[in-house]
Amino acid sequence: MAENGRFKKTLFGFRKSAVLDYVEAYQRESQTTIDTLNKELDTCREQLARANAENAELEAKVRECTAAVHELHELADALQAQVKEQVALHNRIGDVYVEAKADAKRIVEDADADAKNILKAADDTASMTVRHIDDTVSELSGVKTSMDSLARHLGDKLAQIDAALAAAKRRLSSSKRTDSITSDDLQAQGVLPTRK
Repeated sequence: MAENGRFKKTLFGFRKSAVLDYVEAYQRESQTTIDTLNKELDTCREQLARANAENAELEAKVRECTAAVHELHELADALQAQVKEQVALHNRIGDVYVEAKADAKRIVEDADADAKNILKAADDTASMTVRHIDDTVSELSGVKTSMDSLARHLGDKLAQIDAALAAAKRRLSSSKRTDSITSDDLQAQGVLPTRK
């Protein structure tokens, strides 16, 4: 290449060989630059293809994750609704239990005046009633796992309690003794729970 891009002059202009050398050197430099740029372009294209493939994979994963999150939200909503239903049913069963226990207490208190004549039968009946109530309380502790079964079972237990108390009432009303038994007497015999 001519020095500093300048061509030496001859009598009739520039030296032809210097101009040709410059043009050839410029062409070689240009070709080297083009080859380098083509290699960089190929590298960039490969990187772009890899990036596009990774992007497609990531988009598929994002779609999967979005679908999974949506399903989890639906499941959470369904579970919350079930929990609300179970809490409401649990509260209702608790109310029914309290009412049944209050009814049983009233029946026992009403029959208290004639209970001394048939204390043994009343003791057996009351013990059975307490066992049924204890069984019912024990069954209520599993209310979250077997709510439907527990509701049917509680109905059966309440029917048994009513039958036992009705039998006790019939026995008490058939008795002719007038000696009265106080609540304290029944508590001492274990028929009624002691008051706290």
